[in-house]
Parts: sequence; C-alpha cells; structure tokens
Amino acid sequence: MLVGIDASRAIRPLQTGTEAYSRNLIATLARRQSGNMYRLYVDRKPPAAAFEGAPLDILVIALPRLWTQGRLGLELVQRPPGVLFVPSHVVTLT
Repeated sequence: MLVGIDASRAIRPLQTGTEAYSRNLIATLARRQSGNMYRLYVDRKPPAAAFEGAPLDILVIALPRLWTQGRLGLELVQRPPGVLFVPSHVVTLT
C-alpha cells in the first residue's frame, strides 16, 4: 500500500514535539520491512541527511502559504495515496 505522510514538520530546523515525533515515526517506518511504500510530502527541499538511507519517495511541493489545505490537497486529489497521515492539527480540505 502507498502510505502518504505529511513530512513538512519533520524537516523543520527547530524540532519541538510534533517535529521530533514526525521525524522519528518516519525513520522507524522506513526501517520496517512491511511491504508498504512511503511517500513523504514536504513543502521545501529537505536537508541532505534528513531521511538518509531510507527507501522513501519524497515529493517536494513548494507553496509558501496554505500548503496543507491548498497545494497538498490538490496533490492528493490528483495522485491519492492509499492512506494519508498528517501528524499535526491542520488537515487538507479534500
């Protein structure tokens, strides 16, 4: 199954609770041999070492404002994953 993850907070330079949770969850899932494929949606190019060695599909969708509601929502309509995980309080409009 294709699992989509809003990883925009996992690549933030300032790592608070949600950011650290996202980063650690993605790292743990990437190491598992579950048969799932993971697509990470990010709002900017991640640092080189952010997901190093992980077999992940990283999709950079640049848009400075209303990224989750607007641009990520459009992407999900055009190419939907089997399931989407958004580890924050903001969800898409779709």
